[in-house]
Order: sequence, then structure tokens, then C-alpha cells
Amino acid sequence: MASALERGIVDAFAADAGIDALMGGRLFPMELPDSNRIFPAGVYQIIDNPRQATQDGDSGTTFARVQFRLYAHTYLETVAMRNAIVSAYSGTKPAGFGSPAVLLTGWFIENERDEIATELQQSGVNLFSKRLDITIHTTDI
Repeated sequence: MASALERGIVDAFAADAGIDALMGGRLFPMELPDSNRIFPAGVYQIIDNPRQATQDGDSGTTFARVQFRLYAHTYLETVAMRNAIVSAYSGTKPAGFGSPAVLLTGWFIENERDEIATELQQSGVNLFSKRLDITIHTTDI
């Protein structure tokens, strides 16, 4: 069962026309399914999602570290996906997603790197990969 944060991430990607035009809903938790090796595509993994506490208890906010890995047949496609994500969500652009709803109050890229996805080679054709480490600030709504 997906967490509110996971549903929020998937809904946020689907809600943005630029991201959806590139990825076509191909965003998966943890790893690409064997049944869907259509590219471009991406996976996400929640590294941690600590809840922020106050003296009065749970504040309802989190600062989640999420790693995305974007896959494509060309390096330029990975750059286009990265740019669409940054354009749509980088910085503080509050938006509510998911059910139950979570307010995604900020997306901040902490690190990114380019790789060749040798583990997913298809008939000797390399796939390009871009990893994004993003901190996502959320508030329960």
C-alpha cells in the first residue's frame, strides 16, 4: 500500500503536462517492472521520511529524501525529464496531491548525477540514466 507521500509524488508527476508528455505515467516505486520496459521511464525510492515533532507532538510536516532515477535511450531525454521536473516543482510551489491529501510544499534538488544504466541494456544498446536526490517538504492536509 502506497503512502500519502508516494501517492502525492505519482499524482504530481501525472498532473504536470510536461512531465506526463515525456514519461507517459511510467513512474514506478523502487524498480522498473519487467512487464514495462518502455522508455523514457523513471523509478523513485523514499530514502527517509522523518516526521517533524514539536513540544505539542507531531507537527504534520515531513522533510522526505527521495531518490529518482530517470531512464531514456538518449542523454538528452534524461535532461528533458530532469528539466520538466525542476520546472514544475523545484523550490516552493505548494500543491495538494494524493488521497488522503498531502501538501507538497517544496521540492529541492540536493544532488544529481548522470550514468549509463548498464543493468538495463537492451540488445547491446545503452540506456542513459539521471539520478536526482530530492528533498520534498510536505504537510498533512
